[in-house]
Amino acid sequence: MLLKNILARLAVAAACLSVFVAAWYGVIGLLDLQPFILPTPRDVAIAIGQQYPMLASNMAITLKTGLLGIVISTALAFLTAAVFSSNKGLAQVFMPYLIAMKNTPIVAIAPIVMLFLGRGVMTGIAVVTIVSFLPMMVNCLQGFQAVGSRHLELLHMYAARPAQVFWKVRFPFAVQYVFAGLRTAVPAAVLGALLAEWLTGAKGIGSFILEASAMRDLEILWGAIIVCMGTSMAIFWLTVLAERFYERRHPSR
Repeated sequence: MLLKNILARLAVAAACLSVFVAAWYGVIGLLDLQPFILPTPRDVAIAIGQQYPMLASNMAITLKTGLLGIVISTALAFLTAAVFSSNKGLAQVFMPYLIAMKNTPIVAIAPIVMLFLGRGVMTGIAVVTIVSFLPMMVNCLQGFQAVGSRHLELLHMYAARPAQVFWKVRFPFAVQYVFAGLRTAVPAAVLGALLAEWLTGAKGIGSFILEASAMRDLEILWGAIIVCMGTSMAIFWLTVLAERFYERRHPSR
């Protein structure tokens, strides 16, 4: 059954890729676009093959920045949500400030972060953390608050300590919501890392794209974009697989 599902998903992915390539060729033919405006998928594929080591090394830097930012933001979000769930007054005080920080354009925040952390990987990690913190925190908070009253009443009958209530009930409920947040936050982390690289000039696939654009090397420019898209999709599906693995190990809450 598992192999059948994997093959079915691979078939769907192959069909979607075929439609995407056909649409690409269709746009070029319909609008009569020249290669210096939009190269063909074949030319882009050749460019990816020729420059794959460079693309992979730069993508690895960006991916490292994004994943480190996600790990930090998830840990901070989990701790913040745990505190807010146990103290609603504290949540009411600080939540408006967190929402205001989320609504502040990251383009305005990134230069300020760069003044403190410099033009390096740390700025990218900080930007990704800021971008993904609030969505993760809201999901974690919903998870902590989703605990049914019967679960809490049962533990109260057994005189469970607060730490036992947290690890036996609140934590399992929150994990499901953490995965829901990761499905959107993890792919967005790549975009956040790209933005930081564009603004700071730090090494990574973002700077590589800027350099390719400046040199008008459109084949490798589109190749880098395709690599970013593929990486984001791969991370998304890895997150989904991790969630399903957890659900199989913990089939009921």
